Amino acid sequence: ARARAETVSMSLAPEGPGETVVRALSVLLHNADAGARREANDWLDKFQRTPEAWQVTDQLLHTEMDNSHEVHYFAAQTMRTKMAADFSQLPGEALPSLRDSLLDHVAKRANGAGNVLTQLCLALACLAVHMEGWDKPIDDVFARLASDPASLPALVEFLTVLPEAAADPKIAVARRRRHAVTRKLVTVAGEVYKLLVHLRTSGAGVRRERLLRCFLSWLRLSSTALAHTDTPDVRGLTPEQQLKAVDELMAVCDPLVREATEELFHTRGDCLEVAVDVTVELVRFLTGDTRGAGDGDERYGGYGGGYADQGSEGALVRQAASIVRLAPLLERLGPRLATAAAAEDEDAARGVVRLVAEAGETHAPLLARALVPSGLPPALAPQQGHLTALAHLLGELLLASSANTVPEIAEIAFNFWYVLMQEILDLGRAPAAGGGAEGVAAGARSAWSPAYLRLATSLVRAMAIPPDSDSWTADAHDDFRRFRYACGDGISDAARVAGGDAVQGQVVVP
Repeated sequence: ARARAETVSMSLAPEGPGETVVRALSVLLHNADAGARREANDWLDKFQRTPEAWQVTDQLLHTEMDNSHEVHYFAAQTMRTKMAADFSQLPGEALPSLRDSLLDHVAKRANGAGNVLTQLCLALACLAVHMEGWDKPIDDVFARLASDPASLPALVEFLTVLPEAAADPKIAVARRRRHAVTRKLVTVAGEVYKLLVHLRTSGAGVRRERLLRCFLSWLRLSSTALAHTDTPDVRGLTPEQQLKAVDELMAVCDPLVREATEELFHTRGDCLEVAVDVTVELVRFLTGDTRGAGDGDERYGGYGGGYADQGSEGALVRQAASIVRLAPLLERLGPRLATAAAAEDEDAARGVVRLVAEAGETHAPLLARALVPSGLPPALAPQQGHLTALAHLLGELLLASSANTVPEIAEIAFNFWYVLMQEILDLGRAPAAGGGAEGVAAGARSAWSPAYLRLATSLVRAMAIPPDSDSWTADAHDDFRRFRYACGDGISDAARVAGGDAVQGQVVVP
């Protein structure tokens, strides 16, 4: 009752607002009374929305106390939240001093608790997105942190969250400003990549996972910027010019790319998840596909997701260059998938299958045409044999992925077969040079039918109810029922390519 009375009277407390925040936070985190914690939470929530919270949280971040970590985390989180949602509360003349104070907080905690530092870097990145007078945020943060090797992880953390803040639709900023920030970041991306490569090769003490996450953040930005020929920064680029831009970036980033791809093959690697994320984004970058990064008008400065026309000659040329570049990696993924399955390493298998599925979906327009002698544009005719071989290789990887014995892993690859089916059927609807669209479509259906028949056989086998199903929970039964529906969809896709009679003859036992 005493704690509850203290919480109710917080707004009338005689001490300063900072002390009241500290007391309310203590009640929220440490008091056993649920009612007192609820009232403390309500008070703190209302406080966070007030204009006074800017100054109070800034002061708390400058103050050391017994429970400094929890108070500083709350203050940093409040600063980050307000920066995203309540920036309009700040007068313009207050922005330079707030920026300098945030830089002080980041520099002070560069070696401190990671969660406090992350919140502060997020707040600083939000400010960089909002503040029109702050022209060179990366240079300013670099100047404050780069001289001390121990502060380099803080610099990398800021660089990681800055492109993400520019793309975050939760940050209330005008579209014009978001576009301007994104364009500025695109122009400095090359220098950031060089810095990350230097940190990676110099043994600067920044963890590999942190470097790869930063690389991922900027790769998403670059991927979206080069996804369309009609975006502001690449308007008018020919396919050859786009490929040159891709080659230039890949040359700069080669050490980081190798770091990520080699991590896929470490049986005890500690960076597998981020390595898969980086490699998936690399595939999207190489092909010009940006699903999941840059979707919509607002994210990534208004660059839309996906390729404007994945089946255009320019898109096919870029996909061909991509699959050739990825060939050495693809050749190693089959044995890696088998090793992961044999070791029952579900994390590794899930990562490899996700990467294989992404490679298949982003190259689907090329794959649909690559097995047909007349299916590729003239510019790719000299590579027909090599591209056909790579299409077969990727098809085998996708069949193996779809046959994984863990249903939730196998299902990751199912969508590829739907995407490829749509591409094959669309070949018969699209105009083709010399009126050969129907012939190309028929050739693609014939060439891919064996793979779809094997897929159907695998899916029917996977739909069999396991002998131990009697011991399953209700949720497990629901999950397997949903998986069987997904298998049924895959069999339907196979029938649309290979024909219903062929699929029935393949899967039905007389």
